[in-house]
Amino acid sequence: MPRTTVVFYQDDPDTVPVLDWLDSLPAKALDKCRVRIERLRDLGHELRRPEADFLRDGIYELRVRLRTTNYRMLYFFHGRIAAVLAHGLVKEGEVPQRDIELAFRRKRNFELDPGRHTYKEQKSWQKQRGKRQRMPLKFSTVAIMRASRNDSRLWNKHEPTTTSLASSPH
Repeated sequence: MPRTTVVFYQDDPDTVPVLDWLDSLPAKALDKCRVRIERLRDLGHELRRPEADFLRDGIYELRVRLRTTNYRMLYFFHGRIAAVLAHGLVKEGEVPQRDIELAFRRKRNFELDPGRHTYKEQKSWQKQRGKRQRMPLKFSTVAIMRASRNDSRLWNKHEPTTTSLASSPH
């Protein structure tokens, strides 16, 4: 089964909602989220409960539980070539409708202009240098989760290939 390219939705060059959310998580929660993103990359459309679930209108959730806290990353598919992580949240009961609606709006925006709404690590890092000192990220479309790459329990040794979404068919 070919790997699914996982990309991060960006509102503008300075705003990548999932990465901003991941930056705020405790270390153990971040590690578990990394594993879920890897599983999405490896299994794509085949990923099921308890790791992922369909919500509605083409919006899915990656599911992470740590003790009594439920972490969710909402995502959607761009054809058969990519899964786009829209944003993350901590929830108590069901995923709030406003979060599903926000993910759906981001899905529509992405479909209209995939290139503009695809986070590109290199370009964004250069632009952000003078602003927010975000380290070269632990997540990217080139090698998801580089920071833990040497931990063979968590990450595959092979890096995924990238796909240009701006020029690919829907």
